[in-house]
Amino acid sequence: MNIIRVKAFPESKKSFIEEIDHQVLRVFIREPAQNNQANKAVLNAIAEYYSIPENKLRIISGHRSLNKIIQILE
Repeated sequence: MNIIRVKAFPESKKSFIEEIDHQVLRVFIREPAQNNQANKAVLNAIAEYYSIPENKLRIISGHRSLNKIIQILE
């Protein structure tokens, strides 16, 4: 079970990911933090970053926070 710590930055001008440390990411996304749009965009960006399907990712903690803990399912 792999765990990633994420700091999300919704409503950014550009969408990109910065790797701060091993399994610690800063995810900048354009979507607003409304109606779960930002969470979906964060999962999509991480899936593309690691080249894995989006359904292999799950938010364990931080659904309504900018700091999230995401699990990569095997």
